[in-house]
Amino acid sequence: MSDARETQATALILVMAAGQSRRFGSDKRLARLPRGSDSSDTSLLAATLARVMSLEMPWRLVLREDDDVKALLGERFARTHGSSIWRAPHAALGLGASLGDAFRQLAENDSLEHIQSATVWLADMPAVAVTTVQTLRAHASEECIVRPVFEGAPGHPVVFGRRFWPELAMLECGDGAREVIACHRDCLHEVAVCDAGIHRDVDTPAMLAGLYE
Repeated sequence: MSDARETQATALILVMAAGQSRRFGSDKRLARLPRGSDSSDTSLLAATLARVMSLEMPWRLVLREDDDVKALLGERFARTHGSSIWRAPHAALGLGASLGDAFRQLAENDSLEHIQSATVWLADMPAVAVTTVQTLRAHASEECIVRPVFEGAPGHPVVFGRRFWPELAMLECGDGAREVIACHRDCLHEVAVCDAGIHRDVDTPAMLAGLYE
């Protein structure tokens, strides 16, 4: 996305990719998608980013401090998108801490003061449909939290209006933003979507093998 288009946008995507992959047994971000998928032989992280970038929205990729972008995504990606990569100094403490790091950077970045909502997209969820994110964006505002629902069960990504960023920026540990959502149930908009991908995160090799089944 060009700088000019980014300055006109009101929504941004945070791709959370600073996890430790403990249950997977190796760095799942580098794991290849199963054969037969549209993105066969593409890494899990690259496949998710391809979905994100197809939306023509500004985005930031959140990585651990010691991550080598070239090793994860190649030299060309590192050279082209270096300004869109943020680091999470407290990633070892869990997703909550990484979210805190990301939202502090977002809230403190004067060049992004026009952004009114941020979509938290987990990097191990490449099966989320682009149309789902477009639907969530249509319901987003500075004053609400938007979450997709499929067959009665909520999933990801989740969109947070700017109003909630100070609380998200204070996260220091834990499993994510559940406490923030729980404290603002009156501001939570749940949107029904026809997308099983909102439930398909990849924590183990078996889950990766069955991602598109």
